Amino acid sequence: HDAYWTAMHFKDPCTEDEQKKFRLCNAQCGSSEHMDNVPSFCDQPLWHPDFTDKDLMRLDGDGFILEGHHFTCRHPGSRPLHHVLVVDASESMLWKDRKPAMKELSGLPSLNNRLGAVVEACFSYLKERQSGGVHDADLVSFISFNTTAEVVFKAETLHANRLLKEMIKVRAKGNTNFSPAWLEAGKLINEVKQETGLNRDCVMIFLSDGLA
Repeated sequence: HDAYWTAMHFKDPCTEDEQKKFRLCNAQCGSSEHMDNVPSFCDQPLWHPDFTDKDLMRLDGDGFILEGHHFTCRHPGSRPLHHVLVVDASESMLWKDRKPAMKELSGLPSLNNRLGAVVEACFSYLKERQSGGVHDADLVSFISFNTTAEVVFKAETLHANRLLKEMIKVRAKGNTNFSPAWLEAGKLINEVKQETGLNRDCVMIFLSDGLA
């Protein structure tokens, strides 16, 4: 915009506010909530480099990132989330009354059972979140528990297919003990907040057959 009027050797007829808007990125938030309302655009300059997690930290986590753009509008689920999946991996999860439908899981003897069905549910949840293109800054942690609790992975970026390769390594054994799972989850959530510097909303999904 500025270059055009400079090249024309004319004074820019736009107001100062309009000129500021023309200098901003034209990437638009695609939320359906904007269909009948004022559209929301990226608040960064034109041709800006990809907006990252570190940039969001400078803003105290305000707004959200989508495909390298920064938006300040708010929608349900638009804020970056930390998904904490806490999964029962006790011996009762070996029962075969529930099985996964995915061949990648049902074809594994160690997961053609309740545990495999739970891993499949976790994968489907992450895939759904990812397919919505909701947030590039989402993090995922996975804790398995039986007699004790184990962090399988911590604060990984949301990539469902890659994370599935880690989730299928879990094996069912031992007894069911909820206490270490809750304690480990609370500890992990606090650590991630401190390490990332971002106060992400946290979604914990606790999955168990309830059998000790």
